[in-house]
Amino acid sequence: FAGIDLDAVDKHCASTTLEMTKFAQVHGNLSNSSHHLLILKLIGSNSTKNPFEAFKGVLTEEIRNEDDLLRHALSTGKAGVVQAIRFNRLFLAYWFKRYEEAAEMAALYKTRTMMPLIDIYHAFYEGLTAFHFARQLSKDDPEKWHCLGEKSLACLKTWAMHSTWNWANKYL
Repeated sequence: FAGIDLDAVDKHCASTTLEMTKFAQVHGNLSNSSHHLLILKLIGSNSTKNPFEAFKGVLTEEIRNEDDLLRHALSTGKAGVVQAIRFNRLFLAYWFKRYEEAAEMAALYKTRTMMPLIDIYHAFYEGLTAFHFARQLSKDDPEKWHCLGEKSLACLKTWAMHSTWNWANKYL
């Protein structure tokens, strides 16, 4: 999000939610609501904005917050939504220096199989978090964290070999 006006992104997320709701695009709206919450948290918004209001009366269960959304996604097998929520939580935890929480989210992430965009960012932040723990927690199983970081590096290296111009900078 470097150099991006987060207030503009907030407005874009809100308008995307309205459009998706208008056209009954519920599945896409599930992930969008989690991303919108991420933006609101990055802004530091204490407003009454609730990206989950779009689901009132649309789903069989009420979704009031991200925990409700995660339960819904887990119970209905929406793995992409689950991964998006967990990545957003990993991202926020890392940037707000809550490394233990970031490590928990990294551990919950499932295998990277089809290389959707979320996997790439997850591999990057998972590696950063793991190497942080390997350095900082030398007495607390650093090998576990080093292995997790190496796994992320291996993914980035593979992607860099397939598209150097796109992935080489992330692999560095």
